[in-house]
Parts: sequence; C-alpha cells; structure tokens
Amino acid sequence: MDIFFALRNDVSNMVEKMEFWPSALIGFVVMLILSVLPLPGPLIGGFIAGFLFKDGVIGGIKVGLAAGIFGAIVLSILLFFGLTMFLGIIGLVAGLLGGFVLIVFALYNGLFALVGGALGGLLAGKG
Repeated sequence: MDIFFALRNDVSNMVEKMEFWPSALIGFVVMLILSVLPLPGPLIGGFIAGFLFKDGVIGGIKVGLAAGIFGAIVLSILLFFGLTMFLGIIGLVAGLLGGFVLIVFALYNGLFALVGGALGGLLAGKG
C-alpha cells in the first residue's frame, strides 16, 4: 500500500514539474508574437507564463525568466541572421563586433520577462 502512495506522489510531482515548461513555452510564444513592441512583449510574455504556472511570486519569477531566456536566444539569433542577410558581409562583421548588443538584448528581455512573471505569479497566487 505504501508503494502505491509513493508512486502516486511521484507521478503528481512529475505532472507539477511538467507544467513549468508548457507555461514557459506559452509565455515565449506570446513574447515572440509581441516582439515588435519592445517593452510590452517580454513583460506580457513573462506575465502570462507566471499566471499560467500559478506558483506564487517565486514560481512566476522562475518561469518568466525561462520564457525570457528562450525569447532572448531566439530573437537574438533571428536578429543576427536577419542583419547578416540584409547587410551581407558587413552585417556579419557588425554582428560579430556588436555581440555585446545581443547580451544587452538578452538581459533586457530576461529581466522584463522576470518582472512580468513575478506580477503574473502574484496575481495568480499559489494554486
């Protein structure tokens, strides 16, 4: 009988942990859709991720940051290749020399998504 309860607890813990990544992925997709809006994109994406995760402020911070990191990586890659295709070899050189811009962009995206996730987690509460 104890094995059954232990197995059930393990399965329920796995389901709770799986909710983290779908929430982060949905927040990331929202962030990509709203990427044309510099400030609201990461903030709203992180907010939605934190709200869907429903694990309070700390959980919202974690899932918002994960969504922000996904968004920063994908948008930085798209920006880099877009500039390279648009400007050719000059864009490649500018992209390699301006790598710090991508780091700043990643920090910006991650921090705003983190704040949005904290607000979403605060609004959703622990569930």
